[in-house]
Amino acid sequence: MTAPPPRSNALMIVLVVCVIAILGLLMVITTILINRDDTATPTSTPPPVTITAPTGNLDHAAVESGIAKVLKSSYGIDDVSNIQCPPAMPSQLAAVYLCALKIGGDNKSVTVTVTRADGTYEVGRPR
Repeated sequence: MTAPPPRSNALMIVLVVCVIAILGLLMVITTILINRDDTATPTSTPPPVTITAPTGNLDHAAVESGIAKVLKSSYGIDDVSNIQCPPAMPSQLAAVYLCALKIGGDNKSVTVTVTRADGTYEVGRPR
């Protein structure tokens, strides 16, 4: 009976090197993903506009005027017209109202979200 031929360790060495290379690549990718800058978002929320609502309702005219100001200052939109919000908008926390408007002659809408009971609200991006 003859002895079996000696086994080559070359295949095992190649496999170990490949596994180490793949693990190293995964570590690099994970480090990049963890350290990337997520603070700059193109759809950042505009600053809230504050109005006083002594009757418990948002001032209809003030909201419509505020929408035009926010669209210009936060979104750079100048050609806003025909803003129409619901006539009664209680300043209830988390209430959301839909206001219609025209931008450059196109029909659009924005949401007005009450963020505090004192009448602070946020204007959403036109849709």
